[in-house]
Amino acid sequence: IRKCETCGATESKSLSAKGHTEVVDKVIPTTCTTDGKTEGSHCSVCGAVIKAQDIIKATGHKFGNWTTTKSATCTESGTQIRKCETCGA
Repeated sequence: IRKCETCGATESKSLSAKGHTEVVDKVIPTTCTTDGKTEGSHCSVCGAVIKAQDIIKATGHKFGNWTTTKSATCTESGTQIRKCETCGA
């Protein structure tokens, strides 16, 4: 808007919206213990979400079979272990 200093008349002009500046929000991989996210996007100027990321729940550990690490004897306890097939925990 501009205004004439002499008579006070005003003029106005509309400006077109620039549109969002889209930025990709990368995939966050799911692990055995932490949730992940799908790819999404947002505007780097105003922060508006253009495509929301979906949460993918953690998969949980996938433990394999028990393996004996120390055999039990008549007087001592033994031990066994099993590991996650995905992350090794």
